[in-house]
Amino acid sequence: MIRRPLNVTGVLTMLALCTIWGFQQVAMKAMAVSADPLLQVAIRSSGAAILVWTYSRLWRRDQWVNGLAWREGLVVGALFGIEYLFVGIGLRHTGSGLMSVLLYTAPVFAAIGLHLALREERLAWSQWVGCIASFVGVSIIFLFPSDAGHEPVFSRDLALLGALCGLLAGLCWGLTTVAVRVSRLSEAPFSQTLFYQLLGGGIFAWPVVIFFDYGSWQPSVTLVALTFYQTAIVCFASYLVWFWLLQRYLASRLGVISLLTPVIAVLLGALLLGEEITIQFMASTVLIVAGIATMMLSDVRSRRTKIASPN
Repeated sequence: MIRRPLNVTGVLTMLALCTIWGFQQVAMKAMAVSADPLLQVAIRSSGAAILVWTYSRLWRRDQWVNGLAWREGLVVGALFGIEYLFVGIGLRHTGSGLMSVLLYTAPVFAAIGLHLALREERLAWSQWVGCIASFVGVSIIFLFPSDAGHEPVFSRDLALLGALCGLLAGLCWGLTTVAVRVSRLSEAPFSQTLFYQLLGGGIFAWPVVIFFDYGSWQPSVTLVALTFYQTAIVCFASYLVWFWLLQRYLASRLGVISLLTPVIAVLLGALLLGEEITIQFMASTVLIVAGIATMMLSDVRSRRTKIASPN
């Protein structure tokens, strides 16, 4: 299938996805009083895995690639599970906006990993500039922890722990991209890869929830609604729509628009949860997002050059 540049339908769909994803961390944070973020990860990952398997195997009847579950599937499942363990732990100690910003360092880690793993994925000098800009933005968060956009009730040490967890979650997400790209999962139906990831999220989260007694659940209409939102809307429907977009449009264009997600998350965190937005936090956010955008736009230009070249 030939992938084309974004049209109006693609742009509007991506804007809707960015809003859904931007609200995800805010929803987890809002639910934290009634259900620990790690319990939320366990429930939503398990529920969405069941939905994806049912949709793919019983409804679409996708032909999954055999022999992936205990190797490639285990790797991406573990990385995804560990990623959301870090998200769950981090949200206990830092704001949803900061978590989203640090989570979206994933493209930087993915680009560096692919640069090392595959010759055709070598980074250009302008992409290295983007990497450096993003990591300078991350450094600001750790050099100015008292002004890093976290809620005032958190201590400095816990805020640093939350920020570190967000960065490690971004690293795991980036490594997941590398693992898919260099393995046979790149040839498998997207629903198969998504199932392994969601299953890994549930498998890794449930033991932590049970062992550390994070299973407290205070039911309410809001809690049930937000749980449904995370499970059915975010982890099931929005991810399937994302893969649908990847089949039809150029990934680099989609990636640039996806950078609106942390920006939306920061704004929603401030509006709905009263999270603090300081000059240092905004500077770090601008540098991280600008750095990733530089990398992606450079990739767009390089692809255009290759297409235009007679060789």
